[in-house]
Amino acid sequence: MKTNNTTMDIALNITKRCNQRCVFCFEGDRKEWEEQSLDNIKKILVEASAKCDFVIFMGAEALLRDDILDIMNFTHSLGLLSSVFTNGLVLARDGFIEKLADNGLRFLDISFHYADEEKYGKGSGISSKNFKRFLQGLTNLKNYNRKNPQKAILPTLETDLFIYNYGDLINIRNLAEEVLEESYMKHRFGTISPISHSRSNVNLLEPLPGRREELINFLESSDKNKYISFVKMPLCLIPNWEHLSIDVLCKLGLKEVLSNFSDKKIIDQMHNFKMEYIKNPYRWECYTCTLLPICRTER
Repeated sequence: MKTNNTTMDIALNITKRCNQRCVFCFEGDRKEWEEQSLDNIKKILVEASAKCDFVIFMGAEALLRDDILDIMNFTHSLGLLSSVFTNGLVLARDGFIEKLADNGLRFLDISFHYADEEKYGKGSGISSKNFKRFLQGLTNLKNYNRKNPQKAILPTLETDLFIYNYGDLINIRNLAEEVLEESYMKHRFGTISPISHSRSNVNLLEPLPGRREELINFLESSDKNKYISFVKMPLCLIPNWEHLSIDVLCKLGLKEVLSNFSDKKIIDQMHNFKMEYIKNPYRWECYTCTLLPICRTER
């Protein structure tokens, strides 16, 4: 829904279940909150339908909820478009993508952080053998979209930048093109949360100069028909490409994101973990940078 040229999205956290243990996950073990019931989620969705026309369901792994198809169906009945943020493993189940589509899902946000099994195993916290299952899920999505163009589910890949994919962005793109083919049209890049929120004691941050060079090379060599965006991204990493930053759009008042992250029962301003970037811009030495007021993402 657009109001005064502002696009509003609502991100809803609906589960603490996950089938990965990513080293950079900022959500921790989630023992401090209870998963919302289906009735409570429906109440939030009714409220959301009065504010926007797009909802993204998040987790940990939102597709692990037993009632996810009921949630999709109810969302669709309200006239809301929806996406689900997923690590992609559940998409490998036979017929599961078809069930999602039949219940109204038209978009997916898929974590795509690694180009090979070894790094997948290091970063995901599970067996590297699951990398093949991840790729099978993407193949299932491609095959479904080819057979059902009228009900296609359009994916956005998200790659969070950290040491385990440093130098691998072109390889990640090549793999995405190989597996998804024509279904690979949108790619979003983000940065990981401050190291204090990570499950790992390892320094996961990559060198700034090399990453900047890599990102510029990626952007300059990318298919111009693909939509590339950035979130929580220090703008010094993408010189001359700052217009692709979602945070810049928010700063300009062109986009607003609400969520239930702070209190699972209500819709409010986006998750306070962004305040960590205000208190501690954890990447490199950027305190004197003139772009910091934007990179800090305060609203």
